[in-house]
Amino acid sequence: MIIENISEVDWYQFFTLRYNSQSLLFVITKIENDLYLKKKVLLQIFFKKCCEFFAASDNIRMFNAAQSVMLILFKAICDILRHTCPLISRKLDAFIFILGKDSQRVTKNIASRCALLIHTDNDLSRFTLNFLVSVLCAGNVSSFVENFLSVDFYDLFFNILIDDEQISNKKEASLFLITILIDYCHFNLESAFFKRFSMENRDNFLENYCEIIHKWLINCVRAYQSQINIYNPSSSLWGSIANTVSNLLQLSDNKSNIKFISKNEKIEYLIALGNIIRYNRNVSPYLLNNLKISLNLTEDSNDGGANIDSYGDYTKKRCALGLLILIFMIHDVNLASAIYNHESNTVVALYQSQMLHRDEDLIAFPTSFSLADAICDIICEFFISHVCLNFPFELYELAIGVVHRMITYAKRMCIRMAKWKPLFEALLSLLNFLASNDSYLGLRAYYLCLRIMVILNLFITYGDTFLPTDVAYDYMCYEILRRQSVFHKVLNKAMRIRDQHQDNEQYLMTKTMGISRLLNQLENPLEIVNHFQNKISRIPNPSEDEVLEVIRTNFHSLQLKLYEGLEIFEKHEKASECIVDDLVELTKKNSTFYYGLHNFNFTDMLNLLSSMKS
Repeated sequence: MIIENISEVDWYQFFTLRYNSQSLLFVITKIENDLYLKKKVLLQIFFKKCCEFFAASDNIRMFNAAQSVMLILFKAICDILRHTCPLISRKLDAFIFILGKDSQRVTKNIASRCALLIHTDNDLSRFTLNFLVSVLCAGNVSSFVENFLSVDFYDLFFNILIDDEQISNKKEASLFLITILIDYCHFNLESAFFKRFSMENRDNFLENYCEIIHKWLINCVRAYQSQINIYNPSSSLWGSIANTVSNLLQLSDNKSNIKFISKNEKIEYLIALGNIIRYNRNVSPYLLNNLKISLNLTEDSNDGGANIDSYGDYTKKRCALGLLILIFMIHDVNLASAIYNHESNTVVALYQSQMLHRDEDLIAFPTSFSLADAICDIICEFFISHVCLNFPFELYELAIGVVHRMITYAKRMCIRMAKWKPLFEALLSLLNFLASNDSYLGLRAYYLCLRIMVILNLFITYGDTFLPTDVAYDYMCYEILRRQSVFHKVLNKAMRIRDQHQDNEQYLMTKTMGISRLLNQLENPLEIVNHFQNKISRIPNPSEDEVLEVIRTNFHSLQLKLYEGLEIFEKHEKASECIVDDLVELTKKNSTFYYGLHNFNFTDMLNLLSSMKS
């Protein structure tokens, strides 16, 4: 029931009393759409009073206005907005919707008030940070963000992150706020907040930023490993990133009963890691210097957690984010160099799921010498364990993008890849699966075939620059000969599709353009097959050594085609923005559990604020 004569309300008494906030939320959210439109003026006055008392009061009224009324009312307004205007709710600013022309003045007052409160007592400062998280996560609040960014909050968050005396909850909230604001700002590269973040080079900020994420990564790895009964004592940042990505990839098929992390799934830390690697070119030394830090970690005290679906679309997006982070790392010259550093001694526990040709297995300590070796192990296992009719195209596109970038970098820098063979074999197996199931997977399968063939042609034409030895190149040719049926299968099916649509000019200009490129990319492996096959056929029942000898003695007469554009990558900017935006929206929805103001005790806040002037 909404009071009609709102002028008779004693607001000082109203915000002084302690009342049931859940009941108020229930009443407001039950307002029917037609009734809401009639009562909008009353709710507008109510909301303005909430904002005024939060911005001006220095006692328990400020706490009540924020916790029991303002955020609850604001949440209700956002919910009502979604129901009354579902088609425009994502674009319509909630503050403008309820406050109209007063929105700029009110939001500016709130932002200024928050800036002052952050400098105060630890508990009140933590309350203010959580309040900001709640507001920014409530819905479309672009007008509030604009006024929020007009106040220099960047330095406020910076000071919290670098202060060793600040409690971890405040640092986590500050990091979360930075992550949310970067998501708001990254479309506007001229934003002062985004510019400062991308050019940040102060040691204490970057070190603390990385340390918070590093602790979370180690907790994730330990929680996952405890479920599969292993313990890897490595606490290196490289190892934590690689193990986390490995865990994400293993859990993307929805077959395992193992959870990514047993308690709090704060995926915003993974988003924060992606942001700092993608946008800040000064962070690489701090990521590298943290290879061997000692952390005294305690079990997370929150036994509950946000209501996150462990399966379905979310797990794929979470997995895609892990692959995007690998792509961002390879784009950074310093990080790419460190990825191939054999002195890093990166060890990643490799879980192998059960398949028709093998039992379930766990390789707790595989022989890896660099992060590149570990990534090869992870990607190879993903390639062979996720081939199914419910094919995760988006994940395979990103995984192939990781492999393409790694091989291109190794070729440019003449780095010898120790684990090339399982990667090459996995690519051939994936190519065979796509060609064998094209009728079910559709033409999209041939797009992936094309990308795989580009990588295989990097092996064929430039393998001498990154394969370990000349013998390795001979083995590569041997593998092509052994699996020649795969290339013939791709050739026949691609030619069939091209021939079926010869009369459809529009179709040829769009769909089969990739088919023509695929046929072009098949020339080299087929040339290898044709060149050596006639000579091998003269030997009855040739052994592997005999085939290798034929390859060595006749290689000089092999004529291969040099392709242009093998080092041109597929762009993932649009896909990465969609993935990150969707995950940010998810973290906003789940932020209530971790950062909601219900976590603050009324009595404690009353005692804290009682000494302040009314």
